Amino acid sequence: MVKKLLAVSLSVAMTLAMAVSAFAAGTVNSEEQRVLDAIKADKVDDSSAQKYFTQATKFFERDDIDATKAQADEVIGYVNQAAAVAKSAGLKSEKDILNASDDVKNQLIEYAKKAAAVFGLTVRVDSKSGVIEFIKTDATTGTTQVVATTNTSTKTTGANEMAGVAVVSVLGLAVAALAVVTKKNAEA
Repeated sequence: MVKKLLAVSLSVAMTLAMAVSAFAAGTVNSEEQRVLDAIKADKVDDSSAQKYFTQATKFFERDDIDATKAQADEVIGYVNQAAAVAKSAGLKSEKDILNASDDVKNQLIEYAKKAAAVFGLTVRVDSKSGVIEFIKTDATTGTTQVVATTNTSTKTTGANEMAGVAVVSVLGLAVAALAVVTKKNAEA
C-alpha cells in the first residue's frame, strides 16, 4: 500500500512539474529594432518615454510577432507623423500630451491606431483617465489580451491554460488513486 501511495505521489509531482510553463523572451529582429529606434529617438523627453519603450520592446519579443520590412516602414511613418504633430504643438512630456488640445490628442490617437493596426492590434482609449491600451484579439476564440498599456498601476495577472491542465491532471490522478484503493479494499 505504501508503494502505491508513493507511486501516486510521485506521479502527481511529475505531472505538476510538466505543467509548469517555461517563458523565455523571444528575440527582436532587425525590422523590429528599427521601429524601436524610431520610437526612442527624442519623441518625448521625459522619463515616461522609457516605460513605453519597454512595453514596445516586450511586444516585439513575443514569439507571435515577427515584423517585416513593410510593417516596420509603415509603423515608422506613423511614429514620425505623430512626432511631427507633437513637435508642432510644443509637446515635450507626458504631462504636455495630457494637457494638449483635443484636436492634437485625437491626431496622436489616430496615428497610434494606425500603427497598432499594422500588427493586428486595436487601441482603446479611456478619455477620463487617459489610459491607452493596445489589445490583441485571438481570431479563433475572440478573446482579447492587453499587450501594452499606459496604466502602470494595474498588471494583468491570472492563470493561463497550463494551470488548468495541471488542475485537471491532479484531479484525474486523484480519481485514479481512489479507484485503485477502493478496488483493493473491495478485494480484501
